[in-house]
Amino acid sequence: MGQLLGGLVTYAAAVVSCCVTFWLIRAIGADALRRMDQRLLNASLRRLDAQPIRTMALARVLFQTLPTLNYALALSGIGFRPYLLATLIGLPLPIALYCLFFGVLAKSLGIIWV
Repeated sequence: MGQLLGGLVTYAAAVVSCCVTFWLIRAIGADALRRMDQRLLNASLRRLDAQPIRTMALARVLFQTLPTLNYALALSGIGFRPYLLATLIGLPLPIALYCLFFGVLAKSLGIIWV
């Protein structure tokens, strides 16, 4: 039960953290990345525009709540709704894996007794 509750609390905190970061950075920089004239960046933004939720959810699975990812997505001009949906979809798997890993580690080190 502790791992499940800890995982849910961590998930909720991660989603709130990502959303707050999105709004703060968006308020400061708006869509600054869209105004840059870089070929590689423009190709990445086209991919993001073509499949926003899929692209961001995969990024969340791989990079979780990495601040650089949050900043880049906030400055990309992507809407908040797809950002939130992708965050909600992409975070459960890595958080569950962290909970399982640290639960097994704590048991093997004798830190918790279950």
